[in-house]
Amino acid sequence: MNRYIALKTILEYGSFSRAAEALGYTQPAVSKMIASLEAELGVSLVERSRSGVALTDEGKAVYPMIEQLLLDRMRIKEKAEEVRGLETGTLRIASIASVAAQWLPDILSGFTAQYPKIRIQLRVGNYHDMLDLIQTGLADLAISSVEVGGPYRTEPLCDGRMLLVLPKGHRLAALETVPLEALREEPSILLEHIEYYEPLGALADLGIYPDLPVDIQNDDQVLMAMVEKGLGISILSELALQRTPYDLEIRPTEPAIWRHIGAIYKDKNALPAAARRFLEFLKEKIDTFP
Repeated sequence: MNRYIALKTILEYGSFSRAAEALGYTQPAVSKMIASLEAELGVSLVERSRSGVALTDEGKAVYPMIEQLLLDRMRIKEKAEEVRGLETGTLRIASIASVAAQWLPDILSGFTAQYPKIRIQLRVGNYHDMLDLIQTGLADLAISSVEVGGPYRTEPLCDGRMLLVLPKGHRLAALETVPLEALREEPSILLEHIEYYEPLGALADLGIYPDLPVDIQNDDQVLMAMVEKGLGISILSELALQRTPYDLEIRPTEPAIWRHIGAIYKDKNALPAAARRFLEFLKEKIDTFP
C-alpha cells in the first residue's frame, strides 16, 4: 500500500524529491518503491520531464484503480473510527464556484469549529464536474443545481435568482426589468454550454439561441471582465454577483430565471459520518445566508 501512496504523492507534488520530503523518505527510497511497483505490474507508470512528473499512457489506464483503492482504504479507516465514536474523518465535498466563494467560507468555518478533527477536501467545478466527482467517489456530496436523476439523490437547499449582466452604458440598462425577448439580437457570453443550464433553457423556451462570441467555461470572474469590456451580455446567479469588483449594470429579467440549489449524493445511508454531519449542519445554516 505504501507504494501506491508514494505514487499518489508524487503525482500531487509533481516531483520525486518533494514527495519524498512530504512522506518522510529519502528520494532514492521513493524511486525504488515506484520501480518495484512498475516491476510488479509489468508497466511503466510515470515519466519525468523538465516540467515535472506525469503518468505514462499505461499509468493513466492503471491509476484510477489505484486511486480508488486508496479511497476505499481511507473510508474503511473512517468507518472504523465512526464505530469507535471518534469525531474524525474526511469531508469530501464538491461545489459550484459561486457557492464555494460566497457561502462555504462561513459555513466551513462554523463546521470546523464544531468538528475540529474532521479534515476537509473541497473541489470546485461546474455542474457536470459535480456528477463526475460523486460518481468516481472523489466527492461524497456536492452542492449544485439539483435537476438530476438517475442514481443520484438530492436535498433542496434554496432557490437563487439569476440576473442580467450588462456593460455600463448598454441600451438595456435604461430598463428596470429587461424582457428576455429583448436579448434576441444581443451577443451573449454564457457559462456551461451543456444540456442543462438555466439561462440557455429559459432563452430556448422563447426560441432564442444566442450568438456566443466568446466561449468561457466555468469562470464567472472572467465572464464579468469580458462583459465589462463590452464583448457581450450575460446572465449570472445573484450569488455570483455579490461583491463583484467589475463595473457592470445588473438587472432582473422578465420572466425571472431561477436556479435550484441543493445537495447531491448517491445514497444518504452510505454517506460517511463526516458528510452526514456536514449535510445536517448545512441545512441548519443555509437560511442564514442571502
